[in-house]
Amino acid sequence: MVRVASPGARIVLCDAIASDQKAKADAFNKMERWRDPSTVEFRTLGYLRSLFMDARLGLPAEEHFQVPYLANELVARSFPANDDRDGLLKHIEDSVRADLLGMNTRQTSKGIHIAFQAVVLSACR
Repeated sequence: MVRVASPGARIVLCDAIASDQKAKADAFNKMERWRDPSTVEFRTLGYLRSLFMDARLGLPAEEHFQVPYLANELVARSFPANDDRDGLLKHIEDSVRADLLGMNTRQTSKGIHIAFQAVVLSACR
């Protein structure tokens, strides 16, 4: 993006992010590849920041947000590997203890809530 952007142009990247804790990031990426086999990998915030720094854009501005779901609704709308919705939902249910996916996973009266952690990074060329 930097190569083709005019001087003064704003470079913007918006993506979900994985936890900085390796075990949580690995579990999150495993769940995402199960939920959507086309997923390669979600990266950490530090990795995404480094893209800006490596491109000599400096430290980017950040806007954080979450994309919340009820786990059963997310799974119902997904196309999991081997069509294994039950296994995927169980994997998410098993993560409630200690938020093993790094998705603010919690049990409520309405079901299991999860939230994709996301960020918008931007900097001017």
